[in-house]
Amino acid sequence: MVEGCSPRAQAGWARREQPSIVYKKMTPSFLIFVVGLLYVVIFWSLSLLRRERLSNQFAYEGLSLTGITFAAVRWGGVGVHPIYFLMLLYLITMRVRLLVELGNMLSKWGRYHQALAVYRLALHLFPDRSSRLIASINMGAAYLEQAKPERTIEVLENAKGQIARQLGPKYAAGCCYNLGMAYRRTGRHADALRQFSEVRDIYPLSGYARLAEKARNATLEETGMTVLVRKEEDDLERL
Repeated sequence: MVEGCSPRAQAGWARREQPSIVYKKMTPSFLIFVVGLLYVVIFWSLSLLRRERLSNQFAYEGLSLTGITFAAVRWGGVGVHPIYFLMLLYLITMRVRLLVELGNMLSKWGRYHQALAVYRLALHLFPDRSSRLIASINMGAAYLEQAKPERTIEVLENAKGQIARQLGPKYAAGCCYNLGMAYRRTGRHADALRQFSEVRDIYPLSGYARLAEKARNATLEETGMTVLVRKEEDDLERL
């Protein structure tokens, strides 16, 4: 109470000093529950923005870990800080994506053998469908950089159909471009041209589309088809 104030003012101060109902409910276990739920909802929303299919496995893993930690804090007397729980949740549910990023860094440094080993490890850690496909795309690109286009074709041909349904246009365009480059290096020029055309249709005005257009023109020049293609384009314009 504040001395020298009227009874009404003192009553107002007393109400302010009382903790709110929301604050009373903010127990450690409740915070764990809120953090876990928000984490799953936010990442699902990001998947929608990226035009990717929602991963049920990601939701199951996130909610299961949240439930286990909630029970341990609430009834087991285990002390877990919400920040540490969030870090643990991220490391477990994003384990494959993190390894893929590590593999990509190794590829940029030219350490393709180590990068491929990391991608293989990621594929053995029970990835969800989206993460498995992303790891496969990057593995195919690493094989291409290693001058092993046959392995690139083997990996990407098996994944391409699922990538178009599961992931957004960025990954689908990347898959088609790398697959087209692998076809080109193995002499399958017609297949390469089809892949490069698909890149333009899937993800126009993108970096992949520009690279695919350059590769398409180079392939046409290599096969001596440039004049023929230009003639066909002129005929279509006249029509």
